[in-house]
Amino acid sequence: MKLRRVRSESAGRDQSPSDTAAGALSDGTLPLGRWWVSRAVAVALWSLVVAAVVLAGLAFARPSSSAAPAPVVVGEGARWDVAGFAELFVVGYVEVGDGDEESLTPYLGGATPGSLRGAVTGAWFASSSTTTAVALTGEDRWRVTVAVELLRRDVDVDGFVSLGVRFFDVEIAAVDGGLVATSLPWMVPGPPVADSVDDGWGQAEAPTAGDPVADTVERFVSALLTGNGELGRYAAPGSGLRAAPATFESVALDRLATRRVDGRVWVRAWVEAVSAGSVLWLTYDLAVEQRDGRWEIAAMGPEPVASDTPDVPADVAANGAVTESIEGD
Repeated sequence: MKLRRVRSESAGRDQSPSDTAAGALSDGTLPLGRWWVSRAVAVALWSLVVAAVVLAGLAFARPSSSAAPAPVVVGEGARWDVAGFAELFVVGYVEVGDGDEESLTPYLGGATPGSLRGAVTGAWFASSSTTTAVALTGEDRWRVTVAVELLRRDVDVDGFVSLGVRFFDVEIAAVDGGLVATSLPWMVPGPPVADSVDDGWGQAEAPTAGDPVADTVERFVSALLTGNGELGRYAAPGSGLRAAPATFESVALDRLATRRVDGRVWVRAWVEAVSAGSVLWLTYDLAVEQRDGRWEIAAMGPEPVASDTPDVPADVAANGAVTESIEGD
């Protein structure tokens, strides 16, 4: 490439920098000292070419937008093992006394708890237990609440007396693929109990003779619980209602209450179920409807709570007037 000297300083002062650059490029020559510009331009052009090739290759290798994305793990599944471990620990802890502390070491990672001085093994007994809450307290750590039916040995009766349900908390940690309790359980208050709920049921009344709704309800519940009678005769088609295992010899309807929800009539039935002389009281919410002149059970509740006063009061149902109310709809 041929180089030439720059024009005189006076000429250079008469031209702006932009004019000088334009003139130099127009005749194919470069000012002395700017020879590196051509190499820089060449390098930049080759860089663009290489970048284009690389980007084209990446675009070819990239999966299409229609391809299924990789699965995303949203959260950890329920840790039923934590709940079960805590429950076993609490039940075992309740029954252990002084001298048998080592029986708790499997729950404490091999560590032996402090002395249970004064406690007698077998003086306490958990006749039943269930986990009522599991709360995350940290990474791989949970606070578990276990409810137990607590019994205490009574020397006067030579047996156990029930103290009712008691609640225990214990913290469980996951370490090296296993579970371990961080301490012994401690007793806590149970969850708060809410006020009673007003579902809008009318006054419950004893059924009267000849009430077709009460008769259908009693026959349905009897077939449901005793295995005697044909349940399908009293269950509406498509209801999906099935009989429970036969447990009782007899079932008697004691009283009924009614309400209407979204145009459907519901009855609440209190029934007395008897097995070998032992009585168990049960309550059923049943939707009743009429088809081909006879009453059937369409659903077994509970159903959504009615916000308005029931259209069918309980005393009307007790007198067998439910038929008139529904037939008039």
